[in-house]
Amino acid sequence: LVMYDARTKLADQVVDEVREHFGDKVCKQVIPRTVRLSEARAWDQPIKDLSLQLEGTGNAIRSTVNLDTPAGSGTATASFYPKEKGYEAQVDFPGIHLEKLDAVRTRNLQVGGVVRVSARGQGTLTAPQLEATVEAPKLQLHQKVLDGLKLRAGLAQQQATFNLDSSVSGAYIQARGTVNLNSDYDATANIDTRAVQLGPFLATY
Repeated sequence: LVMYDARTKLADQVVDEVREHFGDKVCKQVIPRTVRLSEARAWDQPIKDLSLQLEGTGNAIRSTVNLDTPAGSGTATASFYPKEKGYEAQVDFPGIHLEKLDAVRTRNLQVGGVVRVSARGQGTLTAPQLEATVEAPKLQLHQKVLDGLKLRAGLAQQQATFNLDSSVSGAYIQARGTVNLNSDYDATANIDTRAVQLGPFLATY
């Protein structure tokens, strides 16, 4: 049961009637219309603020999530259409500072840089579609520097695709691949490295 509002008697009446009719098929936990958390933790990462809003109409259920952590903030929106089993979703994290992630700091990993993550999707549960992008203008990994890292991934017509462009230590790296989501999971991949400068690469060792 979602979008429960404890301030109204009608909400309690609806819950009682649904439980009486469906019995154990109804989850004991109800989800309120708005949920807000402060100073929490998830996946070993502190959360400064988290808010969840739910809204339902006769045709759709819509949700909005806002997340704020020391490493960065982001938003996510989603709509689900039960009759058509369709959905629309969007996720945006405009700046995640890797060096501020607890998993990086506590393990003293020499990783730094800002990562941007975005994803868009719409379709149905039987024919999902999704496009996602991960970008980092500059990443520091130990003694190596990755410039212009960009990863694009997509899902459509039962096929997943990915594209990767980056350069590290003077070497340009480009990768392309597809995976057919059939019973055999047929896959193809191509990796291209151009303008490899051995001097800067060997100097890191």
